[in-house]
Amino acid sequence: MARQNFFSFFGPLLKSLPITALDYELVFKFVCAKVAGEAKAKLLTRTHLFNWEQARAVLEENYSVRRTLDYHAHKAFTSKQGQNEIISQRG
Repeated sequence: MARQNFFSFFGPLLKSLPITALDYELVFKFVCAKVAGEAKAKLLTRTHLFNWEQARAVLEENYSVRRTLDYHAHKAFTSKQGQNEIISQRG
């Protein structure tokens, strides 16, 4: 997870603690312990999770939205041109 994403997610916590006193490894373990359900099982099966980037990669690999060709074809064939939209604006 990028550093700015980390700060936006934990904003209130970070405002209450001095940045120098924050142990990122401890916070990472705390967050991983709070993950529940199927996502927790996905994280537990991977033994190489030592930082935010690795955990994010595992979760994105399993839970990111995967759009199929059918989805894109359906969207293209069912979309309509807006009232003030010209053909060159379609995208």
